[in-house]
Amino acid sequence: MRVLFYRSAAPEPELLCAALKDSRYDLDTQLEVPRALAAFVEHHHPLVILDARMSSNLAIDLCRRLRAMAAPTPFILALVDDDQPSLNALVTAGIDDFLSPQIKARHLATRLRLAAERRRRTTPLPDSGTAVAPPSPGEERFRRLVELSPDMVALHEAGRWVFVNRATVDLLAATSYRDLIGSPVERVIVEGEGLCEDRSRLQSGARADEPTQVTVEDGRLRRFDGCLVDVEFVSLPSTYQGRPVTQVMARDISPRKQAEDALRRSEQRYRELFEGIPVGVYRLSIRGELRNFNRALVDLLAYPDRIQLLGLGTTELYFEEPEVERWRRSMQQHGRVDKFETRIKRFDGEVIWVRSTTQEIRDAQGQLLGYEGTAEDISDRKSVEERLIHDALHDALTGLPNRVLFMDRLALSLGHRARNPTYRCAVLFLDLDRFKMVNDSFGHATGDLLLRQASGRLRSCLRPTDTLARLGGDEFGVLLDNVHDASNAVRVAKRIQKELRAPFHLEGREVFSSASIGIALSAEGTAEPEELLRDADTAMYRAKQRGRARYAIFDAEMHEQVRLQLHLETDFRRAVEAAQIEVFYQPIIDLQSLEVDGFEALLRWRHPQRGLVPPADFLPLAEETSLIYLLGRQTLDIACQEAERWRTEGWSPRPLFVSVNLSPAQFAQPDLVHQVEVALGNSGLAADCLRLEISEQATLVHPELVLGTLQAIKTLGVHLCLDNFGTGYSSLSVLHRFPFDSVKIDRWCVRELERDQRGADLVEGMLGLCRWRHLETLAQGIEKATQSHRLATMQCQRGQGFLFAPALPADQLRAFLASPLAMEATVAES
Repeated sequence: MRVLFYRSAAPEPELLCAALKDSRYDLDTQLEVPRALAAFVEHHHPLVILDARMSSNLAIDLCRRLRAMAAPTPFILALVDDDQPSLNALVTAGIDDFLSPQIKARHLATRLRLAAERRRRTTPLPDSGTAVAPPSPGEERFRRLVELSPDMVALHEAGRWVFVNRATVDLLAATSYRDLIGSPVERVIVEGEGLCEDRSRLQSGARADEPTQVTVEDGRLRRFDGCLVDVEFVSLPSTYQGRPVTQVMARDISPRKQAEDALRRSEQRYRELFEGIPVGVYRLSIRGELRNFNRALVDLLAYPDRIQLLGLGTTELYFEEPEVERWRRSMQQHGRVDKFETRIKRFDGEVIWVRSTTQEIRDAQGQLLGYEGTAEDISDRKSVEERLIHDALHDALTGLPNRVLFMDRLALSLGHRARNPTYRCAVLFLDLDRFKMVNDSFGHATGDLLLRQASGRLRSCLRPTDTLARLGGDEFGVLLDNVHDASNAVRVAKRIQKELRAPFHLEGREVFSSASIGIALSAEGTAEPEELLRDADTAMYRAKQRGRARYAIFDAEMHEQVRLQLHLETDFRRAVEAAQIEVFYQPIIDLQSLEVDGFEALLRWRHPQRGLVPPADFLPLAEETSLIYLLGRQTLDIACQEAERWRTEGWSPRPLFVSVNLSPAQFAQPDLVHQVEVALGNSGLAADCLRLEISEQATLVHPELVLGTLQAIKTLGVHLCLDNFGTGYSSLSVLHRFPFDSVKIDRWCVRELERDQRGADLVEGMLGLCRWRHLETLAQGIEKATQSHRLATMQCQRGQGFLFAPALPADQLRAFLASPLAMEATVAES
């Protein structure tokens, strides 16, 4: 657009000029009124800007002259300061609008566009080119009104446009009125659209007295630039310059159509999103009935189709009625229910865990409309949680309840007694005998297998209402519910011991085990679960002290006895660690010559308060607490050093040997052979002067391990002796498989020697078997001269016992060797 800019002598408004140039306006700047008038006569500028800041009178004069000219009337803008007094005079002179010199560029562009639009709308309609009569005053008013209309208003006669307003020109992107006046109507009507059915009516015209109007929705027009525009048409009969015509009014509905399409796409995206969400989304009525939901909810509830799910309420879905009531209470209190976890019954009958979040829907006035929320299947998570809880309360190896769950159930049982004084329960505390030996000998995998098999046998001995738990290691607890007296618990204990007596088959091995059982009954004074379990544990220790594979019932004195036993264990540990356990030596006699051939090393513990403690009281402690390993090494080292001292100091003209016992537990040590080598090497003792005694029990618990160890020791030249032969555990296969050099006949067989002929025949047969296997023989526990004489007659080679001497301290051995052998029987415990 070409713009006439009259500038006064004031400084040029740089912002205004820059904005005009940036907006691509063709700026015609004049500094004098005559030149400005001449430029307007030549170019007929549609827009004039007058700078009236310094010389307002000249601007007023120029405005009046422009208004008086016969040329097309321009749109005049005045550039003034906001407080300029001549503003009223400029309005009187005919300005259309005014501007501030500080106007921003984007605001200026808008003002100029509006000014150009207003000028275009007030421009007189061009002549149609047909000789017509001057318009009547009514038609003139119609012309002015339709020019102000933002919608298309047009008249057509015989299928050709005879009148269009400015909005029609803009709507159809025509360059001028002349492009449309006289052109055919169907040029702009799109073929095949909704307007086609009424095209004949619009083209042929209508009678003025016809009252019907035609409204066509979603019609389309083709613009002069080829684009299509959506419009809404209204056509009705009218007159123009005395002739009947059809008046057509159309409104551009493209923005509305675009908004509708955008809304439709938005709704489609929302529906796709709604249906694609992996969790169930739903909307409930005020009564809690399903009104809308997505596919995920249908799948969640396993319904075959949406119709069957529609209208269902929470009472049909929730598994338990209390859950429905809990949901309602929470909703009434808070207006929403967050992370509500409950069980729901699916259509196929399966019960699943669901977590839902629901909130109220209210209108602007706060009226409740319903509820909406989400739901997801958390069955897998619940399953994991239940598994974690189960694992936290159960033993991973056996699947039995652990100590935590056992104590919880024991507390519940004791709570029953608080409500019912006649109710009683019993606790059995079990400890597998010699389990550590199996674990150390064959490995933890075999030990675990023994625990699993033992737990299975224990289950078979109990009622469904009883509780079996693994308390730790090889310890088990049994809670017997609702027992009458101790006899009920004793029957269960006997049943358990009978079940455990059968051999266990562990990876091709046959292993024997048993259990020591302590029994404690709830009483009126038993208030805490820990006390009852402690009492059962105390009774179990008493059973173990009596020789294992037994049971004991807790009594009032037992706790104090166990307390003393625990003190004894503490003292014993300190004594072993401080090497305070003494080694005594019992002579081994040649029964033919009655001369000393060697000594057996035996342990003695001299307690500062209790005096000399018998080996039977502390050796089981050593095996239970694993102190037997340290004690065994100490005994072997001391015995070898002492035997070498006998040789170097020439105590006897005969070579003396020393005999050392090996506990079955010591064979679990992988370095046992190395310990023997070290003891011989450090002491300098010859290997044939060392004898190692192995009990028959060791050959039964872990025979393969013992066999390999004995064969390795045998290669060192050490003499091997089978101890306690004849107690009933051994068999001919033991003598055949293991590399023993001698056999020590048990003291029980020696006592049976004089009881009757059968006892003598038994010993005679044992000695004959050993001679057949080329094994040396030694009898222990000889207390009478008649026993010694009888054994010598049967060709038993050696013997030991109180007939010859008890176990002596090391400092008394030399004197014993120098004195004549006293053949006096002394009855005492060795």
